Amino acid sequence: MTDESNALQPGSTFGKHRIVRLLGRGGMGEVYEVEHELTGERHALKLLSAEVMEVSGALERFQREAKVMARLKHSGIVRVDDSGDTEGRHWLRMELMPGREVQGKRVITLEEYVETKGGRLPESEVKKLTEEILEALVHAHGQGLVHRDLKPANILLDGERLKIADFGLVNAAGTEWMDTQVRSTVINQDEEDTLIDDGSGTGSRSRAIMGTYAYMSPEQRDGLPADARSDLYAVGLMVFRMLTGLKSPGMERPSELGMGLDMGWDAWLIKALKEKQDDRFPTAGEMKETLSFKEATAAPAPEAKHQVPVRQTPVVRSSPASREVDSSSGPLSFLQLDKWEPLWEPFTIRDLGLKMLWVERGVFEMGSPKGFFAGEKGRYSDETQRQVMFSKGFFLGKHEVTQSQWERVMGSEPSKFKGADRPVEQVSWNDAVAFCKKLTDAERRAGRLPAGMSYQLPTEAQWEYACRAGTTTAFSFGESLSSLQANISGGPGETTEVGTYPANAWGFYDMHGNVYEWCADWYGDYPSGTVRDPVGPADGSDRVERGGSWNGTANNARCADRSRNGPALSDATLGFRLSLRPVSK
Repeated sequence: MTDESNALQPGSTFGKHRIVRLLGRGGMGEVYEVEHELTGERHALKLLSAEVMEVSGALERFQREAKVMARLKHSGIVRVDDSGDTEGRHWLRMELMPGREVQGKRVITLEEYVETKGGRLPESEVKKLTEEILEALVHAHGQGLVHRDLKPANILLDGERLKIADFGLVNAAGTEWMDTQVRSTVINQDEEDTLIDDGSGTGSRSRAIMGTYAYMSPEQRDGLPADARSDLYAVGLMVFRMLTGLKSPGMERPSELGMGLDMGWDAWLIKALKEKQDDRFPTAGEMKETLSFKEATAAPAPEAKHQVPVRQTPVVRSSPASREVDSSSGPLSFLQLDKWEPLWEPFTIRDLGLKMLWVERGVFEMGSPKGFFAGEKGRYSDETQRQVMFSKGFFLGKHEVTQSQWERVMGSEPSKFKGADRPVEQVSWNDAVAFCKKLTDAERRAGRLPAGMSYQLPTEAQWEYACRAGTTTAFSFGESLSSLQANISGGPGETTEVGTYPANAWGFYDMHGNVYEWCADWYGDYPSGTVRDPVGPADGSDRVERGGSWNGTANNARCADRSRNGPALSDATLGFRLSLRPVSK
């Protein structure tokens, strides 16, 4: 494993090359800028780590793949012109990419470029860059090569053109080795998206591997064989991120995100990001050809395995536009829930007007950082950070359960602050669980709920994951929260109608303030280390409540803040929102 202690030093000699500087570290080794001692030409030299070469069969794979990479000649692929073994270390020599000057900064990778441009690019530029990437993939796939680690950090800038780097490296290292490294890093390391070299060569190996994981296709994450369509999935995800600045789809279609995106992207991205390989674009060529949709093209609705009518439901103010699916004509569109694939469509529970949004499986850092400088204001000791992995996605209510929805199911209305579209409050944890059970039973009797699924309170981890919506700050809106962003102290002094304040990046309203929200878990200390699909302690005396309320401070509404009360307690600050997932064991 490479680290700073055994890095080659600038000015030293390595074979026939003089080391100019360390460019960065990745999952499989280090990259240096070097100068040939005779010709004076400069190159990029990738040294594979000893760990990679110790794997059985690594030397034979390295020699075979080095020859394949050297024969791969295309204007969109970084050229490999030499390889060898010096001082017991195996290396590949590649052309040195000059990068591009952007806003006074020299950027080398597509990742750096997008970040420097503010996280999003214009549609026309995304199309142009995607076409260049796909042209290179047409050539490589035609030669029988699959990249298997395609991500923005592996796409380099050669002036105004893009070039894909590291073709064949995963094969050289061995796909089993790479799978092991990714799984080990995801379980044991802090989540980081991608390797961004700041010019100092201080890039992190774990960050590079987490970048690999972030763009892995579903079959690769499941340990199944990858093919050319796995590369195309990575392209689709890169396009989504460049267009929207968001990490993952799963809510509204791109054209429904309020960013003015052409509807032509909708069908293209839905196909690119299909769970099953056979449902994606079959080739890079077809993917590129389909990208030439005309402006203002209406995208077809996503494929489904059933027919359900689409109806207009009352829109809660401040909601983004979305396609609402009515559950009235039979089982809901759990078209892919048996395999827990990403959904593009939210749905609305019949008669309640209760909107449910899909949250994709993923990994996040739960809790808050501690320390004099890093710690959040108002932090408590029970917010110990830990990494949480979700192996399955889940549905979560777009809003807190309202008084009218409660009354329709339970036949009563207990709230202090009356209003049909205000959140129901003065409900205990026991009351909320009773609501979930009664709704589940009714939907099952009506034949609208698949076997094995039930409405429940979200787990504490699910709640915080949805609240953060991909952020790592104290609040989903940043490091501070005002009474203009959420119903907290300093606001109206009582509950407000759901959806009155802005939604977070994933479309959920009132995750901060309005009413505390009951979670399914017993309250207890977090276990240490990485956890998978946590459900909290097996028993306890108090249940968890999250999110702060109308009479609480901003600190009480932080993403990581935890509160608790006995399951029989009810008051005017306590409400809940629904989750839909497999029946708890």
